[in-house]
Amino acid sequence: MTNYHVVKNIILSEEEHNTDKSLRSASASNESILRFDFKILANTLNKGTEYRLDQDWLIDKSSDVTKNQLPQPDKLDYALLRVDGEPGNKPIGASTEGSVKRGWIEIPTNAHEFKINQALFILQHPLGEPLKLAFDLDVIKDIDPSGTLIKYRTNTDYGSSGSPCFDSNWNLVALHHTGSPSYNAGTPVNAIVKLLDQRNILEKILSRQPI
Repeated sequence: MTNYHVVKNIILSEEEHNTDKSLRSASASNESILRFDFKILANTLNKGTEYRLDQDWLIDKSSDVTKNQLPQPDKLDYALLRVDGEPGNKPIGASTEGSVKRGWIEIPTNAHEFKINQALFILQHPLGEPLKLAFDLDVIKDIDPSGTLIKYRTNTDYGSSGSPCFDSNWNLVALHHTGSPSYNAGTPVNAIVKLLDQRNILEKILSRQPI
């Protein structure tokens, strides 16, 4: 899962290619790369493992937030992508005997109760750099009553859109989508889960089976 606005151009390009057969072989999705485990560990850069999008790659989407407006319940700025392969079932790093599978981030089924001044942790790739953890205490500054937006002060940079946000117990609570000089913002996972359930997709995700 990432933000809709991250892959918006690919989605629009794909729609154009689907109406023009001469363009389909040049689809932008064919050139897209998803890189897992791009990080520095013990002062050594792990360049990660590359995956491609599946041919039928877009599982679900919710369009991006209108500027200066609150997100609507059906416009939560997310895109659920189908990967060519099963990275969750593959080992982290080099495949050796006893290697640990990458696994998945647990999708919460119980609504998270946000509170002002809670801590927030964000795993991100700012400016396309290796994985970085940004965290701070007492950073949640506003929770919209609609349940579709939270604002916080945890530091992010360009390229961090689509990053997962966690509480201090490492529960997934939001999907980061906006940065500004005054605050950063994300979509609560509660809202995304509700929409996925309405669209009959949530149960398939929770089964951990390929969709």
